[in-house]
Amino acid sequence: LRARARLEPAALQRAVRGRQERRDRARAASTAPSISGSRGSLAIAAGGDKAAIIVGRPDGQDDDVRSYARLRRDVARVARGLRSHPQLVGGGSDSGDDSNSDVFDFKAGGVALVVSPNHADYFAAVHGVLAAGGVVSPANPAGTSADIAFQLEDCGASLVFAHESVLDKVAAAL
Repeated sequence: LRARARLEPAALQRAVRGRQERRDRARAASTAPSISGSRGSLAIAAGGDKAAIIVGRPDGQDDDVRSYARLRRDVARVARGLRSHPQLVGGGSDSGDDSNSDVFDFKAGGVALVVSPNHADYFAAVHGVLAAGGVVSPANPAGTSADIAFQLEDCGASLVFAHESVLDKVAAAL
């Protein structure tokens, strides 16, 4: 026998309405310019304030929406932070404090492990590594610290991006 949870009609209507609204926003975003990458350089077409990323929150709060413009800025900032020569990445002029741009001497071909649940910042980390010429090794945030340690050793990552919800697990893996 298969057990099914029964929702009250009002709760069911809210869930369906929320799903429809997210689907409608995703459809609107899909008509925006696409993201494409080539040989480590990320080109985000002029999408401006159109939604590039919509991530639903499990706590029921509003979805986390990132525009193409913000995604482009975030990706360029991550890439500059990884490269020892920030002027080679992102070429554009965006505002923000990039005083840490020479902290990581991340070389092209370097591997970064990314451990994160579904989160809007995940995309900036992944595409920032790719824009810096690196390789991304995504890890399951639900895995154990032993799983993360194995993957870290196996892929040879020189850098780890970790969401705050998995910091303890990642620290134990290091």
